[in-house]
Amino acid sequence: MTGPGPHGGYHPQEPGQAYSQALPLPAPPRGPAAPGPVPGGPPPQPPRKPSSGRNLIVGIVAVAAVVALIAAIVTAALLNDSKGGNDPGKGATSATIDATGQVFRINDCLYDVPENPKVGNCDDGGSPYKVTQVMPVGEACKKEQTSITKGRAYCLTPNLNVNYCYSAPVPGTWIKAAAQCGAPGTITVISVVGGLKDSARCTGEWDRSYFFDDPVYTICAKSYT
Repeated sequence: MTGPGPHGGYHPQEPGQAYSQALPLPAPPRGPAAPGPVPGGPPPQPPRKPSSGRNLIVGIVAVAAVVALIAAIVTAALLNDSKGGNDPGKGATSATIDATGQVFRINDCLYDVPENPKVGNCDDGGSPYKVTQVMPVGEACKKEQTSITKGRAYCLTPNLNVNYCYSAPVPGTWIKAAAQCGAPGTITVISVVGGLKDSARCTGEWDRSYFFDDPVYTICAKSYT
């Protein structure tokens, strides 16, 4: 490892209103009576009982369909389970190593550097380093570059966001997100000048500037001692 570089209304009854009394209506006319037995004819046949055979067959078919559906559901569940569909851990690819064997990629922003570097958000002030280059296995970053090694070398540059606070970028030390802005030994980033090492381009109330390479830029900061 190379060390570090330079959010429906209700209506009430009215007074004096007469009530109307409901009158009984005549009973509605009845329909024609059912025909009776013909005199001298044969006695009426008793009603036939419905055949239970058809109902039995329909019931058997319905039961068979339900059994088949249940079997299909169970089979699908077993197949899905065998493929790891119900287990988030099965078939998962490591979140830290991609198909090329790289732990990090260019433009990843890292925190907990160098102890246990992890990928974070580049814009929330909590990941003070960005990967600028991934070296082939066995090759190193330039001596003046900040780098870490995880199977291969990863070249880094400080990733300091405007209006966020960090430990002061002192040579030979690693930059950390400050636990408290304004604490001694910390800075607040006021502005960033990209592509130049020129503190004359700084804006705002700053009192300290820092220059970085690969890529070249200037950090303009308010320092606390």
